[in-house]
Amino acid sequence: MICFIIYNIIIIFINNFIILIDHLNNIKKEEKDGDEFKSDSTIFDVLKTIEESISPEFLEIFKDKNSLTISKTPEIFYYFIRLIFKDIKDNIKNYQESKEDFGNNLDKATIEKLDNYFKREDNTIKIYDMENALRLFITLVLFREKDKENKVKKNHKNIIDYLKPPDLWDEKIYKNEKEKFEQNLNELKLFKIQINQALWLYNYLVGNKEIDEYAEMEKKLKEKIKDNEPAPAPAPKPDDVDSDTESEDSNSSDSNSSDNGPDR
Repeated sequence: MICFIIYNIIIIFINNFIILIDHLNNIKKEEKDGDEFKSDSTIFDVLKTIEESISPEFLEIFKDKNSLTISKTPEIFYYFIRLIFKDIKDNIKNYQESKEDFGNNLDKATIEKLDNYFKREDNTIKIYDMENALRLFITLVLFREKDKENKVKKNHKNIIDYLKPPDLWDEKIYKNEKEKFEQNLNELKLFKIQINQALWLYNYLVGNKEIDEYAEMEKKLKEKIKDNEPAPAPAPKPDDVDSDTESEDSNSSDSNSSDNGPDR
């Protein structure tokens, strides 16, 4: 289990990244002539304008790093998540359901259903799409949840209800294939995988290939980070995802939750 100091540092840095991404998207929406940062502006220059909202340590990371421009923010953020995800998994593991018959894995019936689903080639949601979405959800929502005992460990709600926000998915899937995307989510929902089985689902998705996949991802990120790409929409926050789930439970799209993170 990660120590308290490292845990707090990770939380602070995740929150600082979210503040940065939110700020970049607000700039993009406002489109102020002459004041808008260009894609080749450095992250440090942007952070200086919101210095009071972030930690000094986070700001220092980007100091004198002229190659780290705002267009590279998404890749840097996702790379950071992959670097810290081992610590995140160690923490979340303490709040996952574990039964004697299947230990740290899903039950055989659920695994068989998942196997059959991912064998199909016509699915919009592929195994790597699900893996990426789940990694973001675990990092940005479950890991940041303060009351993990009640909102994670004792949470038996269907995890698919929490994986609907578009920020968790590739834009091409969510927008260009929205109907099929929703059909796939509804099918996966029938497997009744719970919030307190999120890490077991992730372990199933990556299998024993996580180390090799991480090395390949690191290589691709180093290549992509050279290209200019627009910043993504603001990362999902615990209350955003919770509101979405509460909305479905009450059959009303306007309902909101006042709690942070998943409810029981």
